[in-house]
Amino acid sequence: MATQVKEEITLHKGNGRSVLKEAAAVVDRVERKEQGLVYAVTADDLGATQILGAVADVPQDLLEGYQSWLEDHKPNVVYQAEQYARRILDEQRKKTGEIAPQIGEMTVASYRAFDVYSYSPLELLSGPMMTASAPNKILRGTNFGTPNVTWAAYQAVVWTNPVPSIPFGFAVPPTIQLGGHTMRIGFDVMNVTAVSAGPGFAFNIALPPVVPPLLFVSAFFMVPNVTTPQLYELNVTADIVESPRPYSAFATWHGDIDEDLFTAPEWQHDAPNRFMIYPF
Repeated sequence: MATQVKEEITLHKGNGRSVLKEAAAVVDRVERKEQGLVYAVTADDLGATQILGAVADVPQDLLEGYQSWLEDHKPNVVYQAEQYARRILDEQRKKTGEIAPQIGEMTVASYRAFDVYSYSPLELLSGPMMTASAPNKILRGTNFGTPNVTWAAYQAVVWTNPVPSIPFGFAVPPTIQLGGHTMRIGFDVMNVTAVSAGPGFAFNIALPPVVPPLLFVSAFFMVPNVTTPQLYELNVTADIVESPRPYSAFATWHGDIDEDLFTAPEWQHDAPNRFMIYPF
């Protein structure tokens, strides 16, 4: 029997292995008529309001290059999150009756209710170069004496768990608990070299009745003008504005997708998310 799958999967250099895994998972869901637990939207899809930081007027061609990178990247994150959700379900099936009920908080045993992850900044380029160049720890500074303005973006992704779990204290999953509330995402930046504030941002996002499990948040900015190389550090926070919901997080994992001399692209844990701006 042949199975026809009407779902697009993007293949580009460097992601062949993950695409094969994703394709197998898609076919498996279709054959079992199984709906995926995890899907992703952007903050713009939900009408996010910028409450801190300068509004960036990014050229359209650069925005298109960025969107191309994001659309290529999202399926990989969705796939990994889906695998995690399935592991939680399998663990519950195996351990039902063995785990004492607990009060639901952000993390109970292996159940992660709410979290945020960040990426190295992305220097915005247009066309096919965008995929090869981002994210990026080295940004070109803007030179106001020439037409050379450099645009970049901070990128974060917020996880809200869609899996109900009575043993872990989440009979009502976080995606339902947080429906109708307001999420605040902050990008706090420090110039480490000068020990001063960098270009930071914050957004309020009105959440729908069912919160998307993955929420991608982007903050665009003009890279500062510098006269010497300057080191910066990015920290990302997420919380629910309305009290007393105990949902808040800061990014302890960040994605470094640069190919380095000694390591492949990787997620880094408990390491500062630092980047450098050089004069141009």
